[in-house]
Amino acid sequence: TDEVRRTYQDMFPDGDPEEINPYNLKRMGYLVFSRYVLKNHATLDAFFRDLLTRNDMTDLTRYRHRYSTVRMFHEVYMELRRALTVIEYEPNHIISIRKLENAGITKGDLMAFCEEVYEAAPDDEYFSILSLKQDGFVSGLFDFGFQDWFYANVLLSDERFTSGTMYGAYVFRKDGKEPMIRTLLE
Repeated sequence: TDEVRRTYQDMFPDGDPEEINPYNLKRMGYLVFSRYVLKNHATLDAFFRDLLTRNDMTDLTRYRHRYSTVRMFHEVYMELRRALTVIEYEPNHIISIRKLENAGITKGDLMAFCEEVYEAAPDDEYFSILSLKQDGFVSGLFDFGFQDWFYANVLLSDERFTSGTMYGAYVFRKDGKEPMIRTLLE
C-alpha cells in the first residue's frame, strides 16, 4: 500500500495519500493483503508464475531485489526451475522452455541430458560441468553453445544430484552427500 501511495503522489502531487487505503483499493478492483496489493491475478503465486514465465528471457536482478523478502517468489521460482519451465542460463537470467523448444530443445532433451550426466559422472566424487567435459563427456546439448551455468542449472532439476556453489561454480555429487568446500578441498 505504501508503494501505491508513493506512485499516487508522484502522479497527483496535490492528491490526498490517505485516499489510498484498503477500502478504496478494493473498490478499484485490487485484492488487498497484509503485505501486498494485486490486480489481474487471483493469488500471489499466480502473479509470480506470470512474472517469471511471461517473457522468453528474463533478467531477474530487479525481481530478486524487489521480492527478496517475499517467500512465495522464491518458492515459485524454485518450482519452475525444478519443472524445467525456466532455466537460469547465466546468473540472474532465465530462459523459458518455450524459447528453448523454438530452438529445438525439448524438456525430454534436458531430462536425457541429466540421465547422460548421471551415467557418466563419477561415483562418490565431486564433479562440475567443466570437469565432465575435461574427462571427455560430450552431449548434443553442448552444440547449442550455452555456458556451463546453463547445463549446471539443468542438473539442478534432477533430484538425484546434490549441489552447492563454490567459488562461483556449481559442484555436484550423485551419492546424496551434500557438497561442502571443506571436503572438496580435502
